[in-house]
Amino acid sequence: IELVMDWLELESKRQPFQVARVEERETLLVGDLALKVRADRIDKVAHGTLLIDYKTGEVSTASWDGPRPEQPQLPLYAAFGHAENLIGALFGQVRRPTMGFRGRIDDPCANLSDKLDTKKSLRIEPFTAEQVERWRSTLLELSASFVRGEARVDPHTYPKSCLYCPLGGVCRVVELRGAPMIPDTTDD
Repeated sequence: IELVMDWLELESKRQPFQVARVEERETLLVGDLALKVRADRIDKVAHGTLLIDYKTGEVSTASWDGPRPEQPQLPLYAAFGHAENLIGALFGQVRRPTMGFRGRIDDPCANLSDKLDTKKSLRIEPFTAEQVERWRSTLLELSASFVRGEARVDPHTYPKSCLYCPLGGVCRVVELRGAPMIPDTTDD
């Protein structure tokens, strides 16, 4: 209850907003791939629409970038969703001590709040049409690869992910990466 009350206090410091949609299901078409999704919340603000995805764990917007984003949910909504006049995609990090918003927004003061500390513990970057187009391109490439049945062995967290993988006997990650073999820490 205390955590929710702290979050509501933070929300009360925002610029005026109206909750437009909450967990509304929709199907997004990404190339030939249809994905059923549900955005946590879509808010209307003075200058447009904000996508908000609530998390109680640590979040990182760095996971949105690169050729294979680890957490593509908000970029997916931004690039293929049906929110009109989108001006931002944000994580609402409901977690102490780093409670707040992280993500991308066109103007944090005008469209979020000048009362929130968006510099200290929260990372707010500009939201641009160019970024959305990069996300769209990346997600279309990933979608096409998936539809073609491509399943390249390329774990994001190598070698850490290999420590817990039960497929060591058939996996070729070590061979493909030219790295030394990871010692087997399991008991026989």
